[in-house]
Parts: sequence; C-alpha cells; structure tokens
Amino acid sequence: MRDSSVMVVKLSDLLREGVNGRKIHTMFIDSADISGVGSRLRQLGHGNVIEINFGADSPDQHYANMRAYMWGKAKEWLLSGAIDADPRLECDLTGPGYVVDNKIRVRLESKEDMKKRGLDSPDHGDALALTFAQTVAAPRVHEPGPLLRPVSVWN
Repeated sequence: MRDSSVMVVKLSDLLREGVNGRKIHTMFIDSADISGVGSRLRQLGHGNVIEINFGADSPDQHYANMRAYMWGKAKEWLLSGAIDADPRLECDLTGPGYVVDNKIRVRLESKEDMKKRGLDSPDHGDALALTFAQTVAAPRVHEPGPLLRPVSVWN
C-alpha cells in the first residue's frame, strides 16, 4: 500500500517546481491507484490535476473502457512518436493481450489474467497510456503587441 501523504507531497513539489525547468501543464492520476490524492492536490491549489478512472466508459465506441482507449491512443502515437529505451516499459507495453468483445470493442487483458500468466502489472505502460487520457492544448504564449488605449464613449 502506498502512503498517500508522501505521494501528495512529492506530486505537489513536482506541480510547483516542474521538471527540468519545465512547468507541468496537466497531471493525470489513476483514481483507483492513489485514491484521494487528486482531491488533496486540488485543495492545495493545484487545479491542473485530473483523476482518471481506468474502468470508466470510453469516449470512443471502439474501446470497451477508458484503459483500453488510452492504450489504443498510446499505440497510435507510438507509430510516429518516440520513447526512451527502457526494458521495463517495453515489457509493460508488450505484456497485456486483448480481445474484441461482443460489441466489437477492444478490451485489454485484465491485470489478474496477466498475473495468472506470470506477468507483472504493467504500471509503467499504464502511466504512459495515462498521458493520453485527454487532449491537452499547449499553453498560449502571449506575444507582446502595441498597447491599446482605453476608449470612453460619452453621450
């Protein structure tokens, strides 16, 4: 079991300080994995934290649940994107099998079924997939231009 108070402190520091000099625009958290952490971070003023329920309905009819949707989006991105060479992540991304259900939707193999096959939970793969939970627009950069003078209209 993870200590949620330690997790809150670590994530709050990341949200405040950023990573390698870059601010974190949005943080997605698995709502089942570290319950209550997202709401505590928002109480601390971090409004850019979004909890995601992996078992929730998919926003795309081709996937049986949110987890399958996120993994599907990650797979699409990996066709042209790039990740670090990490043996653990590679193992996680190739571990889960999938089936097509009776509604012709993709469903990923459950972690329990993976365990029966002798595989660990694909935590690193889930973390990568979590970054595809929602589209996040890049923050707008305000370009300085000429200042406009206030205008008053009098009758």
